Amino acid sequence: MKTIRRESNQESVREEIKFFAWHQIATGGVGSISLGAIARSMNLTTPALYRYFPSRDHLILALTLDAYKSFVTSLETLSREQKSENYAARFHALCKAYYQWAVEHPQQYQLIFGFSLSPYELNEEAGEMADRSFLIVIELINDACRAGKIAAVNDLVISAELKNRLERLTHHGKTYPAEVMYLALGTWSFINGITTLELSQKYSLILAHQTLEFFTLEVDRYMRSIGFSS
Repeated sequence: MKTIRRESNQESVREEIKFFAWHQIATGGVGSISLGAIARSMNLTTPALYRYFPSRDHLILALTLDAYKSFVTSLETLSREQKSENYAARFHALCKAYYQWAVEHPQQYQLIFGFSLSPYELNEEAGEMADRSFLIVIELINDACRAGKIAAVNDLVISAELKNRLERLTHHGKTYPAEVMYLALGTWSFINGITTLELSQKYSLILAHQTLEFFTLEVDRYMRSIGFSS
């Protein structure tokens, strides 16, 4: 009867498989994902799981897409809600939303930012989701620069080679000034770095429950370093 119920609702079985995969990531990292172990947990044979996910790579890709969708939805929802011309407040809120999503979804964050294989990098849907998340940062930086709210944009010295490369990057068919792309990449590097250190418990061992305050102060410091004003 259990097999019949499962076969009649393939989507619920796929979700059950992913549930056990997320548990494996939580306890042993992405590398611990095993279709055989999942099959045993579900009282199924490993070949039976192949009807839902043809390979371990297909399962990881499905998990990656789920993680990206959650991450992008969180940032895009904030972006829609933050429509004021106080770009500094919007920037700070975006950084905090990024950090909080990661803290609340550590396994998903680990998968999309700490695990990379070419099949996932080359997947069109995964690439689209990744681009959408970065585009939110680019657009905010671009709007703030155009409004004269980031002083560093006028002081950057970028080589001709790097400038040419940055200006050729496209996001949803749009290009941006090299200075904007440089600041967006710098922002992404900053927030990704500090968030990754937090999730690897490098900060919590030292700061205990004061990590959010530390993060907030670091965002303030970073904003001052690029001359971000309200």
